[in-house]
Amino acid sequence: MIKASSFPMFLYDTSKYDPNNMYSGLFQGHLLVKFYRHVFTSPSSWDKGIRNGGKPARGIANGLKAPTPRTIAYIAMMLRWALSSLTKFEEKDQDFCLVEFYRSILLTFNERMDFSNVYELNEDDAEWVDSTLRWWQGYA
Repeated sequence: MIKASSFPMFLYDTSKYDPNNMYSGLFQGHLLVKFYRHVFTSPSSWDKGIRNGGKPARGIANGLKAPTPRTIAYIAMMLRWALSSLTKFEEKDQDFCLVEFYRSILLTFNERMDFSNVYELNEDDAEWVDSTLRWWQGYA
């Protein structure tokens, strides 16, 4: 059974996936990027990231200058729900809790949640967070 602390394959770029390194390709999944573009740039940027005119991008209109751990986690949570068999948005899909999933993603990025403390990242983990966010800036 997949729990919220387990990351589904749609979060990974499968060409970079390494079963011995959970960070390799994590949060670089093609479907995740496409959903991100659809929501935060425009529906027309879904495929290649190119907008076809029209209104300003939703993210820009709302002051979003670059992808953040929270926006990535939000899209991952919505995508997980869209891929589920649920017919309406609910927090739980059997034993899978979307709120816990969102929080697991934030913890992976070492993001502070409401009343929790962030932990000290080692150098490799800190580099992974930085490089992943830089990667997102180039793709979203």
